[in-house]
Amino acid sequence: MKEQQTETRAKLKSIQNNTSLTEDQKKEERRAVLKSANDQQKTILNADQQRQMKEMRKQHKRDGKMRRKPMQATK
Repeated sequence: MKEQQTETRAKLKSIQNNTSLTEDQKKEERRAVLKSANDQQKTILNADQQRQMKEMRKQHKRDGKMRRKPMQATK
């Protein structure tokens, strides 16, 4: 699974650095890479592990939203 993550990161970085693609094309390429990685994970993980991964992702999203709250101006 670590190999898959490393490969996915490399593909995403390659897309990011590809100057011949438009932003929309990059977005589509990223989606395709992430979907492929997600599909591969489903074949590796059993049902319980998939449920745990889904929960971890939810928590990660919640944590990210909490960090992005705008700071209130002080007087």
